[in-house]
Amino acid sequence: FVDDFEARLASLKKAHEKEIMLLADSLYAEQRRQRDRLKARLEERKRTRKEQMLKDGASEDEIKAAMDVLDAEYSQAESKLLHFTGEDIDARIKALRDHNEDEEKQADDFNSVLNGIKDQHERNVSDLKRNLDNDLKRQRELLKKRLKAKRAKKESEKGGMSDSVQDKLRQDEEE
Repeated sequence: FVDDFEARLASLKKAHEKEIMLLADSLYAEQRRQRDRLKARLEERKRTRKEQMLKDGASEDEIKAAMDVLDAEYSQAESKLLHFTGEDIDARIKALRDHNEDEEKQADDFNSVLNGIKDQHERNVSDLKRNLDNDLKRQRELLKKRLKAKRAKKESEKGGMSDSVQDKLRQDEEE
């Protein structure tokens, strides 16, 4: 029974770890998609800005400076994205871990209660067997006393003599 519980608990823990891994993979994949979208927006902004600057007759140095500003803005936006999504990922994984630990603790608590009930049942069965044995011994003693009393009554009705003594007396009288 305990081995079965231990196997179930191990299976539950394994399923919980798999669930956490799947959640983490999913969240990190979403983070990568958001980062890729941010990168695509940067590339689009750089392209349109460069085209506009070339139309306006900007120099290569001015275009490079504008691209550096856009790259710096992207770096800041990327850092913020990674920071916030990273915190969100950590919080969601922690929440799932906490939930899973609560579930595992409930399973442990349930097993403790179940073991307590099982122990109480075994004590009750032991007490019941002991009581039945005592009752059987008491009934046997009562039966022996009743049989002894019955024999004593029968003997007293015969004058206190046993059957063999009475038979002997009868034989003596007949002779």
